[in-house]
Amino acid sequence: MLRPLLRREQLGHELARLDPGNGRRQELPRLLDDIAATGGFSAVVLTDDAGLPLAASSGTHDPEHYAGLSSLSLSLMDRMRRDTGPTPVAVLVHNTANEQMLSRLFAVSSQRLLLTAVSPGADLSPTALDPALHKLEGVLTPARS
Repeated sequence: MLRPLLRREQLGHELARLDPGNGRRQELPRLLDDIAATGGFSAVVLTDDAGLPLAASSGTHDPEHYAGLSSLSLSLMDRMRRDTGPTPVAVLVHNTANEQMLSRLFAVSSQRLLLTAVSPGADLSPTALDPALHKLEGVLTPARS
């Protein structure tokens, strides 16, 4: 009964410890591969707010498909934001193949981005990707001269 909770805690700890390398944009594909390997995700895709895939983990088949689904998630979050109340930052979808797709909204230099991960199981929480966001922000932030 505690196994899913312990797994979530372990995943958060491991994602927070990912090595961003030299912290430059060329580290992005390796960082997405590390997120996929650490989380046991079958796909990890980073998209912009127009729904275009910016990068994907090497094991991701058809990143454009996941980018399209991420775009729908962002549209849903935007629509929900129009109502009064808290702003949504994540959408978690569970399908009939017992996969979960988590899309997490975040911003870098005022550009909205979505990190989407697909898990072949039903134990993700909406905050599962949060510990990796700081690492991604560091890699995606333009270097200051």
